[in-house]
Amino acid sequence: IVGVAVACRLGFVALGGDARSTTFGPFYAAIVGATIVGGLGPGVLALLLSVVGTLWLYHPGAVLPLSAVLPTGIFIGVGSLVVWLAHLTRTATLRAEKAEHRAQTVLDSIPDSFVALDFSWRYTYVNEAAQAWLGKRAEELVGRDCWDVFPQAMGTPMEAYYRQVMEEREPVTVDLPSVMRPGRLTQLRVTPSVEGI
Repeated sequence: IVGVAVACRLGFVALGGDARSTTFGPFYAAIVGATIVGGLGPGVLALLLSVVGTLWLYHPGAVLPLSAVLPTGIFIGVGSLVVWLAHLTRTATLRAEKAEHRAQTVLDSIPDSFVALDFSWRYTYVNEAAQAWLGKRAEELVGRDCWDVFPQAMGTPMEAYYRQVMEEREPVTVDLPSVMRPGRLTQLRVTPSVEGI
């Protein structure tokens, strides 16, 4: 990634850009990219290689002038901060993905049907038991309006309870005739959530 930053900087200078004003710019992107993709170790390595690259590009083949010490020091300080912030971002993203996977695993393991709807009545999650009960795969449901997918639910007590919970933000548990399986009773538990119900 640092090599790409060197090539970008050399290309910019070849096109007539000011060599001194573009010394550090491309390297910040390389540092962020290396840290987010590889973690803290590759980010630190990218920072070190970037420092070497900037020193070489600042005055190719010459001894580093005293006037370049302060900008290089600032680059090292800002680059270190960028590495740390990118590392924190990567760590938080990985933790969130792991937590989401764990929650999905738990929800898929429960034998009860579970669906989540947003405030626009679109499915945001459908566990495996609900997929079996509804006779549709999650891919057929997620992102779609529940009333468009199952128009037969319109005008039923189930719709009334869904709308009540969505508006009043109070949970409801009732036994109702099943909309999906006529002649059977089903227990409906509707609970408000941050994203809908």
